[in-house]
Amino acid sequence: MNGLLPVVGVLMIAMAVYTGYRIYRTFIRRPASYPTAAYIQRIRRSHPAAARLVCFGDSITQGDVGASYVRLLEKRFSPPAWVVMNAGINGDLSNNALARLDDVIAARPAAIAILIGTNDIHCGMSKENYENYVRLGKIKQPSSFADYQMNVAEMLRRLQRDTQARIALVSLPLISEDVDHEVNQRGDQYSSYLRDTASRLKLDYLPLREAQKTYLQTAAKKRGQPYENTGRLTVFAVLWSFLGLSWDRIAERYGNQLSVDNMHSNSQAATMIAGLIEGFVQQVPSQ
Repeated sequence: MNGLLPVVGVLMIAMAVYTGYRIYRTFIRRPASYPTAAYIQRIRRSHPAAARLVCFGDSITQGDVGASYVRLLEKRFSPPAWVVMNAGINGDLSNNALARLDDVIAARPAAIAILIGTNDIHCGMSKENYENYVRLGKIKQPSSFADYQMNVAEMLRRLQRDTQARIALVSLPLISEDVDHEVNQRGDQYSSYLRDTASRLKLDYLPLREAQKTYLQTAAKKRGQPYENTGRLTVFAVLWSFLGLSWDRIAERYGNQLSVDNMHSNSQAATMIAGLIEGFVQQVPSQ
């Protein structure tokens, strides 16, 4: 029995190290292609003539919880014509994205695709959600639709002033597949603002939300998990991913057609996003 104790101890240490590594990779680290000063300098040396596409957003863009649309774009656009940069950060609301806008500007992008707002909506749905974002250090006071409008307006003002980039606003993905739920009514409101803003400022508008609704109406055979289960779904999705299940397999277990956990993309949703952005980028001349 005593001889087993060292073996058990080593196994426990190995499990703890592995869990810590997965947590770091999933929740803490920035994407490898995040536009830090060091990464931008490396791109300048290795691909000086490449145009730069910056994908700007939250965990849906970072792509470590769920399927990554940015990785799909990296396969479709590659040097020497384009370099794809991932400026997505897990858990970000629009105020957090605005606070790191200088990183996007410093990249001197030719094209920017902005997908932000899912966490703004989710945060406002309950006191528990709000307190979770406070604990994550993402927010100090409740965020309203008016706050979201001001944050996006300031982002666009600065991007239009300080870059020459062509800008696309991506409408927000569904949060759960119950399109009539209050959370998706709010998503409709936020996305209508993005559509109207894009029209007013002569920006590109990419109708992701509309495409997802059409998909559910025409292709999906069943609805997935209710919105109220979202927090629990995310926790178990991450645990199952640690055990080796693919994001698509996890979505299937939940009965979801477009998301892993009501918020993060499966491969079907990631392909939708990548396709919309690909069409947008194809209209932007490379350098």
